[in-house]
Amino acid sequence: MFCRTFFSIAEADLVLVLLSLVDMTAGGRRLW
Repeated sequence: MFCRTFFSIAEADLVLVLLSLVDMTAGGRRLW
């Protein structure tokens, strides 16, 4: 169960990082 929770959190973190990178490359704060 601990492993599953950890991977879930890590996955959410990775998604947030990817979204930030996409936002930066897309030209600033257009999406937010």
